[in-house]
Amino acid sequence: MSKIWWRLTEISPLAEHAMHTPTTDAPLPLIGSTTAAPGLIWDQNDTGVETLRSNGSPVWCDETGRPHTAQALAWTHTANQRSNTYYHAHIDGDLVLLEGRHEGAARSVIDTIRLGVASGHHWLWIDPIGWPFPVGTADHRDEIVPADASWIPAEVEASALEGLSYRAVIAEGYEGADGVLPRFTRQTVAEIIADLDDLNSHPATMPGEFPIVAFDGEVAVISWQQHTLSDERVLEIDRCYPDAEGLYAIGAYQWTWIVTRRR
Repeated sequence: MSKIWWRLTEISPLAEHAMHTPTTDAPLPLIGSTTAAPGLIWDQNDTGVETLRSNGSPVWCDETGRPHTAQALAWTHTANQRSNTYYHAHIDGDLVLLEGRHEGAARSVIDTIRLGVASGHHWLWIDPIGWPFPVGTADHRDEIVPADASWIPAEVEASALEGLSYRAVIAEGYEGADGVLPRFTRQTVAEIIADLDDLNSHPATMPGEFPIVAFDGEVAVISWQQHTLSDERVLEIDRCYPDAEGLYAIGAYQWTWIVTRRR
């Protein structure tokens, strides 16, 4: 089974909430103990999306009054409805203990999360192979779709890039973030970079309207410009490494890519 992936920027605040609230309210059957401990409750929402939420009390609620959750960014195979999800045997989900560690781990989950944040990582993953669950962070997502996916040529576009289209190969039958999952050659990534440079330098473009992409050696770095009344910063949000075929899954699970024309 593939790892389940979340954005680390969404998970870190949930973990710190669980660590720093006065009490924790862990569903006891999840840990088989009468002692509650700081953790992230791993469950599915009503639409089948994997979620994480703090078990800290007082509960962190969103604007609707429901517990604040972070949603995993997963793939779905549209033909057979196979999805990058995990079967939770218990009705209350599973508990990822923040002060615990899986066998062979060098540090606890909370220390893994904190080190990931300090290292500028962008992703948190959970490997659903047992309990305690292996948890890690990474500066890029190296699992886009299952290894046995088939790839077909296509031309794709994304609204985040003003609808400009590019040649790619896409994972046949798979979707993520409501769009297809493409990979591009380095030459095409260079074209995307040039187009974004033109868009961002246009006088009518607002700060942060379009992403910024640049090569750092062989790695494509994706950033956004953050603009306030007193500050203007460029924040790195993801990194994309070339895979074994030298292709880049740039913007996967970041931008919504759609097919403009099959080749």
